[in-house]
Amino acid sequence: KVDQMMLNIDVAPTILDYAGISTPSSMQGRNLRPLVEGKRVKWRTDFYYEHHFAFGGKIPQTEGVRSERWKYLRYVSADPVVEELYDLKNDPREECNLATHKNQQKRLTQMRQQWADYERWIGAIAKKRSLTPEMVDSIGRGRVWTGQQAVENGLVDDVADHLGIGQL
Repeated sequence: KVDQMMLNIDVAPTILDYAGISTPSSMQGRNLRPLVEGKRVKWRTDFYYEHHFAFGGKIPQTEGVRSERWKYLRYVSADPVVEELYDLKNDPREECNLATHKNQQKRLTQMRQQWADYERWIGAIAKKRSLTPEMVDSIGRGRVWTGQQAVENGLVDDVADHLGIGQL
């Protein structure tokens, strides 16, 4: 049994590794093979996602952060922005939105801050790479971003330095 968070973007690097092919540095995701083989490796504990393709207004545009226990998302095309917060340990089916619960306002604030930190991190990558907002939009929207992957691929020297926060 593997307890670490795995994403669909991890499948391709894993298949390439089993096929004996190097994973291109531009490819997102991490090789799952060390986890499958029972090795202890440093792994993601959260990730940022964005979904900005609206399919003609049929699917709401969202951004969010998922940690091992919590899921925070924002419907960014709504005015005002609508937020959802779920405790995945106690509510794995995401049936109770805690964003409006008074006893969860501290957690909501923490997750909002984590989302904002990822937004700043994406901006730092764009600035370092001299990317225009249009270029960021074309390569970034709909992608899953993890801080550790950016460090490993040389996108940023140290994510925490760019964000002015502790380790993601």
